[in-house]
Amino acid sequence: MTSWNVWIFLVVAVFVVIAVFGKVRVADVATIKSGLRASARQSALNRIVAKHFDFIVCRADDLTVVCAVELNDKSHCSQRARARDALLARVCETIHLPLLTIPAGRTYTLQDLKVQFRTAISGPQRSTSHVRSEGRA
Repeated sequence: MTSWNVWIFLVVAVFVVIAVFGKVRVADVATIKSGLRASARQSALNRIVAKHFDFIVCRADDLTVVCAVELNDKSHCSQRARARDALLARVCETIHLPLLTIPAGRTYTLQDLKVQFRTAISGPQRSTSHVRSEGRA
């Protein structure tokens, strides 16, 4: 199943109050912590600047980021891909952004994606101080 099919399922699964965007740069979602020395700030930015999330789920009313979604296909088995996945997981953990990882498959059920999404976002309340929204660039 293609990324487009997963996008359609995600839109239907979280319906109405959610907007789903594909291939969103990590640097557009996470901000680098203020107060770092210039070299540390640049180093942190360099680690995320070329990375992206497969999908970002946002609240439709204000585009506040709710969840990041990664679709893991067989290409995620390489050592390089596992390192990238670990970096994305650390970024999400640091900014308290739920990360939903969906194994690539030939088919998906709407109910399964709904359950996975709701489980991902139902964790502890999170701070959004390092998560960008449309109003905060």
